[in-house]
Amino acid sequence: MSIDTLILIVIVIYSIILHEIAHGYIAKLCGDKTAERAGRLTLNPIPHIDIFGSVILPVIAVLSGWGVFGWAKGVPVNPYNLNTRFKEFAVSAAGIATNLLIATLFLLLIKFGVFPNIYNELFIRIAIINIGLGFFNLLPIPPFDGMQILRSIFPSLKHRYQFIEYNPMLMIIMVLFAGYIFSLFYSDLITFILNIFF
Repeated sequence: MSIDTLILIVIVIYSIILHEIAHGYIAKLCGDKTAERAGRLTLNPIPHIDIFGSVILPVIAVLSGWGVFGWAKGVPVNPYNLNTRFKEFAVSAAGIATNLLIATLFLLLIKFGVFPNIYNELFIRIAIINIGLGFFNLLPIPPFDGMQILRSIFPSLKHRYQFIEYNPMLMIIMVLFAGYIFSLFYSDLITFILNIFF
């Protein structure tokens, strides 16, 4: 494995971890300390890593040219502690918002030349990975955050399609299907966002 590929995998793993920590931290701010008690508000990758979602799928995605996406073990949240739809929305959207904020930060560092140009290639990789993770998780398909956001806005969807999330085989099928769909517009999405900044 080349050093470039290794760096890419490390960036993917920590971008996913920050995504999950954001869910847990916002849940804590909203009154639910479940994630904190479970030891999930940590940068230590071990409690977060899901072998398929955090390692196998991102590697397959990168090597196949599908883009960059994946997930970590879901942060435990007790919905009974989130007593408003706004809190449910905030927790559901926190991971996506974190990835997009990370991408924005590193694109701005490049744009304004805060660091020497030798870092630009690394920064652009970090930005592109986080754009991919953010928008991939925005897909309104279970088990992604996009579906949880819809459920927070439309309570009638709360118990819809949950059978998919409890069936590992269906989950893998849905993720691969979503990955294929995402790959169809991933390059155009990246080009569009980079054009906004540069």
